[in-house]
Amino acid sequence: MVPFGGRPSPHNIITGQWRPSKDEMAAGIPMGYGAIMKLTDSGNCGKGSRSPNALRMVGVWKAMSALFTLDKVTVTEGSRTETYNTIKAAEKPDCSGSDEGPFPKGIFGKFPIYLVPTYKDEGGKVVGAKSGRCFATSVPSKELVYVKDAYRRCAIANKP
Repeated sequence: MVPFGGRPSPHNIITGQWRPSKDEMAAGIPMGYGAIMKLTDSGNCGKGSRSPNALRMVGVWKAMSALFTLDKVTVTEGSRTETYNTIKAAEKPDCSGSDEGPFPKGIFGKFPIYLVPTYKDEGGKVVGAKSGRCFATSVPSKELVYVKDAYRRCAIANKP
């Protein structure tokens, strides 16, 4: 769930928060599950994409996609029901077109994963004091976004 070392988390890739940077594009990192493979074990990419482990990982992904119908979502609002595709044509289930090197460090080193009750705007003015709100930042703080009730605790501590 948490980005680390300048790299996105699998969650960031799955939810579409991650888009390849210039360096990530140069490494041939594909969109979709192939990016997760590159992130978790880059040895399964490039020449390693035909290894038994890589083929097993792709097989598991394809089986899960079919079993849980991960390729589409159906939304019902009132009497209207619509189905949307969730997997784009450009997404790949493997990282065969990528190099075998580690997932490059990128913008996710600055990904906001902490919460703070205030911040300073461009003019140096403190914003948010006693607002009952909190703001995401990449600067380490007491509250980590991914911890249960973190936002609630931060907002309560910042109440008017």
